[in-house]
Amino acid sequence: MTRQIIVFLLALSPWALSLYAHYWLQQGELWSPETPYRAVISVVLIALGMVFSFLLYIRLTRNRAKL
Repeated sequence: MTRQIIVFLLALSPWALSLYAHYWLQQGELWSPETPYRAVISVVLIALGMVFSFLLYIRLTRNRAKL
């Protein structure tokens, strides 16, 4: 049970990092609402985090199935 929770939290880390990067860009005022393609960059940033989380989860669960 503990191993499953650790794997799940580890797999969520890329998504959490992408959300934090989005927050950091907003709070650090590195981009403003007038920034061109801001919405597209936001979607791509969060989607990449989700894709990497999914791929990491698949890899971790495959390794666990082999054990």
